Amino acid sequence: MPTATDTSDHNLADRYPTDDAGRNLIAIMDAALPIAGLSVTALVQERKRIPLLDEFVLRLAKADVTSVSDMSGVLGLDEPMVSQAIAGQLSEGNLQYRHNLSASVQLTARGQSAAIDLASVRPQRRTLPCFYDRLASELHPCDESDLLFRHEIEDLGLLELPAEPGKAITEADVSPAALNRFLGDISDDSADLRLEVINIRKINVKRVRRFRPVRLLVFADTTLEDVNLAVVIDNEISPSHQRALAKLGGAAALGIKIDEPAERPRLDDELEQLRAPTTASPSTLAAEPPIEQLAADTGPEVRALTVFEHPAHLDTALTMANRRLLIISPWLRREVITTDFLGKLEGRLRRSVSVHIAHGYQDDPAPSDVVSRLNNLTRRYPKLFTFTRITNTHAKILIYDDVWITTSFNWLSFRGDPNRTYRMEEGTLVRDQTLVTTQYERLVQQIHDEAQS
Repeated sequence: MPTATDTSDHNLADRYPTDDAGRNLIAIMDAALPIAGLSVTALVQERKRIPLLDEFVLRLAKADVTSVSDMSGVLGLDEPMVSQAIAGQLSEGNLQYRHNLSASVQLTARGQSAAIDLASVRPQRRTLPCFYDRLASELHPCDESDLLFRHEIEDLGLLELPAEPGKAITEADVSPAALNRFLGDISDDSADLRLEVINIRKINVKRVRRFRPVRLLVFADTTLEDVNLAVVIDNEISPSHQRALAKLGGAAALGIKIDEPAERPRLDDELEQLRAPTTASPSTLAAEPPIEQLAADTGPEVRALTVFEHPAHLDTALTMANRRLLIISPWLRREVITTDFLGKLEGRLRRSVSVHIAHGYQDDPAPSDVVSRLNNLTRRYPKLFTFTRITNTHAKILIYDDVWITTSFNWLSFRGDPNRTYRMEEGTLVRDQTLVTTQYERLVQQIHDEAQS
């Protein structure tokens, strides 16, 4: 079962089927958050992880101010507060009672060392690397290895999220308080020392833009007119980015459009009568019963398939198909047919799975690099793999083993839509050995006939 750290489409659809206003989740996109690298020159000091009052108690004890009342008077604090700090340092082994008198304390050897360390802390000038989120206009804790260059996000087809226009990064954005929060977010809590910023001397903004991959959720009401966006970072929706996107114009500013779904392909009347609503969330896909059990217990399974189940079934087909795999899709996009996709596909071929991929719609060209890589697989596995351009197909079909899915979902182009138009596509899953074999053989013959014509 997916965990909270799983950001796959089907798990995000499970976690966020609607937003706070009740709008339905329509689409999930791969996006890129604009990040600026900063080099901040600041006056900092290393401080022990000890509460400030406890620090003053140790320093006063070293200065021979040893009673609760005297410490309270020097600090201008109530005696109960000072007594609580003293109790904490007694427990830490830094203080002990003097001459068995509970009203007076003295440093232990360990306390002497701690007090000397605290007194020796001096501010120093440091240059601190950090990152600034240009959309939410705030410091952004992340590892540099998480960030991509512009050409990388273009190659991956990520939607570039906007930066606040005309926004210059100033000391108001990178204040000591903000920088201390940032350092606290990225520091190791187990470390004895941490940096504390006293003031900012200089901010240098690096010229090269970087980007952090995130997931963008698109929500819409039933009229498809009220559209809201949410950014998922570290596996959670970020309210600050949600507000920033709304301020900058939301979906319309990003060119994101929601359209009515295409009519789903209908089955023959007998199967339509058996068709049931989706029976489980996408996250239970792996737990579906085997075909043998379904055939023995209930006969064919025929059910609706929601839009976010489709990618999960495609991935299952690429990783688990044992005998056969067939995909028909009008368009090909490199955002779907990635190196990972091709690696999984070749994994099926190495296991002697028979694979057929067919595509083609009017004169719409497929990306040449994608075509070349798929043709390369046909040359390496000529007895197992066919890759065919057919004249003009509206069909969107996936068959793997004894599962047949007919749908309005574009299997090989659902990411990287240049028009950024999204729909709540719906399909039908049929799980039955005999029925699926009949469809598979019919489609393979149809692809063969197209290739010969």
